[in-house]
Amino acid sequence: MRFSIRSLACVIAIALSTAAQAEIYESVDAEGNPIFTDTPTAGAEEVKLQQENIADAVKVPPRPTPETAAKPPPVKNQEGSGNVTVIHDSRNEELSQELAEDRPHEVLEAEKRYEVGDEITPEEKKRREQARTGEYMDEKGNTVRVEHRGHKGR
Repeated sequence: MRFSIRSLACVIAIALSTAAQAEIYESVDAEGNPIFTDTPTAGAEEVKLQQENIADAVKVPPRPTPETAAKPPPVKNQEGSGNVTVIHDSRNEELSQELAEDRPHEVLEAEKRYEVGDEITPEEKKRREQARTGEYMDEKGNTVRVEHRGHKGR
């Protein structure tokens, strides 16, 4: 009969594990002190030890049915005291209004996407040229020249 190395390793592991479970004997010496040993002596009793590496089986809850899985769990009604006061800050409202007015333009600008190989739009071509030369047009149509300086002197 032919054994594989894996089968032989399993047999050796089982044999060694049974040998490791030695019996423990308890006896009492002449002074009345308990003595524990692995060799039986006259009047010694075998001690039954609990195996600490054995755990109780884990109870798995039953799988929910589709009807119960679709329903959210019930929530208790929460009663509030009703004493809530909202304090408005006019400056925050003004800033929120300004931000709300600016957002559509920023979002539209951020949404522009260019794929590799696509031709750039005339606006993008103009913007790139202005960035390269350091010139741009302001809101009134005036040409503004920007001088680029290095990091030195900051």
